[in-house]
Amino acid sequence: MSPSEPKRPVPPSNDDASQPSFGSRPFARLSSLSSGLPAQPAPAPDDKPTESKAKKSPLERALSGRIVIARESKGRGGKTVVFARGIDAPQELLETLAKELRHELGTGVRVEDGALVVQGALTDRLAACLARRGAGRIVIGN
Repeated sequence: MSPSEPKRPVPPSNDDASQPSFGSRPFARLSSLSSGLPAQPAPAPDDKPTESKAKKSPLERALSGRIVIARESKGRGGKTVVFARGIDAPQELLETLAKELRHELGTGVRVEDGALVVQGALTDRLAACLARRGAGRIVIGN
């Protein structure tokens, strides 16, 4: 080796007793250590599932029925809109939902004759938004 070449590090020898030899079973020592670990706590029993279903929000109750999403362009100058019919909610709740969807979808949403009207052909995105809010059955029409 010439003085201009860098020195290579010497790999440690395997006969050193202070370092563990892993060989082909690197996790063999872990089985002996598992006896010293604390026991895992038992899962809590789920004894009140009916109360959680009874305490649904008004929006979840309104979206629990069948919702039909259909795309239409008739009578709108060729512009496509998407209707979401079947949301059984009071007008104030529909207006609140329309405002939330406006922000989430990034397009115009309004309430017309008890149905949500979304500007643009966004059937899949509207269905995904309603599903995230707890809609039970969503039927996508034309």
